[in-house]
Amino acid sequence: MSIFREYDIRGIFGEDLNKNVVVAIGAELGREIIARGGRSVGIGYDARKHSPVLFKWLCEGILGNSSLELHSADLANFGRSQTISLVSRPKFAENYESQTENPSVVLNDDSTESKNSPSFAEGARGWVDSTKTTKSPQDARISELQTSDLQIYDLGMIPTPCAYYSLYMDNGVDSSIMITGSHNPPKYNGFKITILKKPFYGEDIRKLGEKISLDSGNAESSAFTPKAQNLDALNKYIDFLTAHFQNLKNFPHKVAFDCGNGVAGIALKSVLKNLNIPHLPLFFEPNGNFPNHHPDPSEDKNLIDLQNAMKENDIKIGIAFDGDADRIGLLTQSYHFKGDELAILFAKQIAKSGTKPPIKPVVIGEVKCSAIMYSEINKFGNAIMYKTGHSNLKVKLAETNAHLAAEMSGHIFFNDRYFGYDDAIYASLRALELFLDSSVEGVENTIKSLPQMFSTSEEKIDSAEDKKFEIIKKLAKKLNKIRQNQSENDSQNATQNFPQITDIIEIDGIRVVFENGWGLIRASNTTPVLVTRFEAINRECAELYKRQMLLLLSECEKDLR
Repeated sequence: MSIFREYDIRGIFGEDLNKNVVVAIGAELGREIIARGGRSVGIGYDARKHSPVLFKWLCEGILGNSSLELHSADLANFGRSQTISLVSRPKFAENYESQTENPSVVLNDDSTESKNSPSFAEGARGWVDSTKTTKSPQDARISELQTSDLQIYDLGMIPTPCAYYSLYMDNGVDSSIMITGSHNPPKYNGFKITILKKPFYGEDIRKLGEKISLDSGNAESSAFTPKAQNLDALNKYIDFLTAHFQNLKNFPHKVAFDCGNGVAGIALKSVLKNLNIPHLPLFFEPNGNFPNHHPDPSEDKNLIDLQNAMKENDIKIGIAFDGDADRIGLLTQSYHFKGDELAILFAKQIAKSGTKPPIKPVVIGEVKCSAIMYSEINKFGNAIMYKTGHSNLKVKLAETNAHLAAEMSGHIFFNDRYFGYDDAIYASLRALELFLDSSVEGVENTIKSLPQMFSTSEEKIDSAEDKKFEIIKKLAKKLNKIRQNQSENDSQNATQNFPQITDIIEIDGIRVVFENGWGLIRASNTTPVLVTRFEAINRECAELYKRQMLLLLSECEKDLR
């Protein structure tokens, strides 16, 4: 499996992501950012043991100097001619050097926290950080340097959404690279890349991979000389959330938060304190070995600690995060809300925001979302079905200027009052707003009162990487032929016992709509598997759709052997 995947670059540290490979990636990304008109890039990383090592290698690649010594310097040094100065990371990186395997990366702690909370001005879809600062002659010199060189900013250990926020905050950067393995096991790591506020994914990543020979030895030297400095995006992010959610101050319910030893707690702890939200913290301390449970809230087994803590402490609301804090899980003592159910709740929240004329929310869902989500939101807004994948949804959100997007896995993207990227910490605070005007039972009943459907969990079928998309094409051809024969009442050519097809949606894989439900088979963009999901008015119909579609899939696989 290539490390150059659909939405990010990801692999095993030391094997797939060795020094030569990462230096080469850094060199090519530096060239790509400059070629697209970028002048600054912020680099942050998650809690994994090897993330600071990847940070160093990536910087070396951008600089084109694998023997670079990273050291501390103040801003005044940028007025002198020098190759690079890396100033200190935020406080949460202190003492982290002892966990790394590369002691040459110097982490000093002379950063200062932002003392001013931002103010906000409402934009076309939401809120814009309008905090203004007076630029000094030092700032002017830095700006002048950035017009001809690529400026590297060290963001330190942060949640992934904080890296995104650095693109939108006052005096921020125009591109970002987040070093993270997300919810993968500890030995994995990778890079989530944004250039000029746009996701760098799909064909862009594939072309990047083609430029890099993974066994070519040392990477080429870069033809440019960037400078570097610290950028304390973390405290500005905390200030933003604190100011934006003043309505949550002295929240009436105690909430249990499970950060899974990922990086969510780095920001969340201060926000909860600033807003005086009563809470029970679980696993807030970053630990890239994830000693308590795997940081993936989409799997029920990873929520057991949170559920037990809620029960033992009589806490009615629980929130869980994945490893890099871009996916959320919301629970009550008796219910676990899925991503599409959160979309319904948030869409209703937006529609009831009190604006005149009332907002009719535009919401983007993925192909795995329930038919109930689309039909329910269409009663008061407009629901759009699109491809799976956080990069795909961010692009579609910007294209349509929708208010919200959601994935089943818990990626929630707010363009309403926010910037349109997946931020689980922000989404968790929007989730708490749901309980300001409604009881816990009332929020539960909003979902429980909807038409009840039986649905299978997301299931994966092993497939050959070089054949999975071809299998889907062949399956689509067979299904369209069956539908044609059904519409023409051609019993001779129609597949016997195949349920009546009312629609076939080929946005991402094949979503077949039947009279009483639907079935989905799609090729994963990140792993060599086919993904399936089925939903119907009862178990019998769902199992029928599953059985018939998998039989057809088996025929397609045999045809390609």
